[in-house]
Amino acid sequence: PMMGDVVCVATHPTRAEFAVLGRSGTVQRWDAIRHIPLASRTLSKAQGTQLIYARDGSFLAIGFETGCLH
Repeated sequence: PMMGDVVCVATHPTRAEFAVLGRSGTVQRWDAIRHIPLASRTLSKAQGTQLIYARDGSFLAIGFETGCLH
């Protein structure tokens, strides 16, 4: 199920896919055509604030309120 309090949404540059970051620290990747989650991961205790896909879609970067990237 989708988490509440969405912090950020990022769309994949070449596939019908997007990622959602929730206030709870959960990141979910979704198939935009079939409307189903592809993957889900709960992050560490640091609060995530931003998501962005690489230009070629090879990775998803997550920015934290501490200034760290994952």
